[in-house]
Amino acid sequence: MAANEETCAYADAIAARECYEKNPTPANHRAYRKASETAGDQRTQVTNWPLHKALKSSDDELMLQTAIELFRIYESVQSEPLLGGSGWERGLLQVDQKTWIDPKTGETAYKGARQLTGERFDTDFAPVGSDGTPREWHGDSVFDDLKQKAIDEKLLPKIEAELGPLKGPIEELVMGAATLRAVGERYSSATGQVAGKVGKGYADIGLRTVYRVLANTPGNRIHRLARAAN
Repeated sequence: MAANEETCAYADAIAARECYEKNPTPANHRAYRKASETAGDQRTQVTNWPLHKALKSSDDELMLQTAIELFRIYESVQSEPLLGGSGWERGLLQVDQKTWIDPKTGETAYKGARQLTGERFDTDFAPVGSDGTPREWHGDSVFDDLKQKAIDEKLLPKIEAELGPLKGPIEELVMGAATLRAVGERYSSATGQVAGKVGKGYADIGLRTVYRVLANTPGNRIHRLARAAN
């Protein structure tokens, strides 16, 4: 390894990603993927979400709900809801979405293509108007997801504009499952317990900024909570 290369041994996904982008080696790619998977596991287990613990300990339920709603908005914007099911259900020949990491190169590899079986017909051609591949009906939920995604895609830029320089700290706390101390150290010169207090300050100011935006957005869950609180 060259003298200026860095080994990405970060615990949170955002720091590991930044390190990998600077030094795109196979080892750093594996470290980034591992950190991403860990962060994903932490977000699905609420008790492992550092910001959740901090807000619960301060008994600030409204800011906790604001953080949860912001996480939902981030997830919604990053999602890809598809009409008719997932990509491989919609075509006769699609690449399987399951992937693995090649340990030799660190690159993402696909297991191959999945062949769907269509209906059999006695003639050379399927009857006019028929669908050769049976498809499962997923109800109206996909349409609802698409509609919500469109709403969230307009809302998120407003939130980020209001956050300004606090966008990075809040994104790491909400989406990166970072600790208050880690965020305080990254975005200030503080260390140790002081950094934890700085991170808490970022969280307090940032979430209250997000709350103001959501509380003034009719139809949003936080808007309804704000009205009920008043």
